[in-house]
Amino acid sequence: MDKLNCIGLLFNNMKSYIIVGAFFFVPTIVLGQENLVLNPNCDVYDTCPTQWDQINYCQGWSKFGNISTPDFFSKCALGYPSTFIPHYFGFQEPLSGDSYFHLGIINSHKPQNFTFWSAEFGNIESRESIKGTLTKALQNKIYYIEFYVSFSKSGYDDGFGGGDGRIATNAFDLILLKENETVFNSVIPYIDENKIINVNNSNNIIKDTLNWIKISTCFLASGDEKHFAIGAFRDTNDVLLEFSGGSYSNWYVSSYYFDNFAIYECDTCCLGQFPYEDHVTVSSNPGSVQNPTTFSILLNPNTTGTLTLYDSAGRLVAKEEFSQLLTTYTLPVLANGVYHYALTTSNGVKDVGKVLVVD
Repeated sequence: MDKLNCIGLLFNNMKSYIIVGAFFFVPTIVLGQENLVLNPNCDVYDTCPTQWDQINYCQGWSKFGNISTPDFFSKCALGYPSTFIPHYFGFQEPLSGDSYFHLGIINSHKPQNFTFWSAEFGNIESRESIKGTLTKALQNKIYYIEFYVSFSKSGYDDGFGGGDGRIATNAFDLILLKENETVFNSVIPYIDENKIINVNNSNNIIKDTLNWIKISTCFLASGDEKHFAIGAFRDTNDVLLEFSGGSYSNWYVSSYYFDNFAIYECDTCCLGQFPYEDHVTVSSNPGSVQNPTTFSILLNPNTTGTLTLYDSAGRLVAKEEFSQLLTTYTLPVLANGVYHYALTTSNGVKDVGKVLVVD
């Protein structure tokens, strides 16, 4: 949880802190697909947690925002009530295995004065987030992500009878990371808002304290991402809130458990989410031996394509087949002249044109 007293926002002698949950991705894997999340059920750990803010005990996981303190809860923590499962904040059992994470992904001093972040150091409203590790780097392909969350039954308890103010929210987001980086605080402006991916496509406020609710979406990776972060990163205008409970200390928390994370390649999981037409783009036209003509072939997910090239007499001079979403094909050395090309795909698209080869 966000022990904001570390930056002068909370009391020095707090017995209890915001219930910090953690997000995880479950390998609900489509047959034949490889889950790329390292330790997806958070059941592999170096040491049993004995107190809050020990997510680094869980292999492959750590905090993303430096001032947040996400928690690692496990059944192995017998004798440590603050980290043992079932936990007094919600009595939720793990979805699978013996462990899960717990985060206060959004925090507020009072409902009527909710602020998400401020440039002023003494006024910061922190959001807790976690960082996971991938078993191998992503490619420039479409991937599917899912994890499960459960709203805790209790909110923030300041240790002095301050109540259990809670905030249910819709804000569950993903950021892809090429390096094992952290940020001071996992909110705008400390993060690049252009990198934020909304995982909760339904946009529903999640407030189920009994069941585990699946959160999922697809995303297009740029390639070389080796880590990812989960939290409530989005802009304040896109955050929905539902306050409940009574907090006499006027401190409210979006307190959630997270379990079972999965990320895997799947270009058919979210058909229509990345709409584009099959097409071919030609560069270096006219082309030459020194600067040959190049075709960039873009296919829709789960389709194949064939590029054929004919000379002016109608004779077939080249033929290539493609199955990747994006492929680059360079013409072989050909005699000077005009050539006709045709791209046909397995879903019926045909693109034709001409190219010129010169000295």
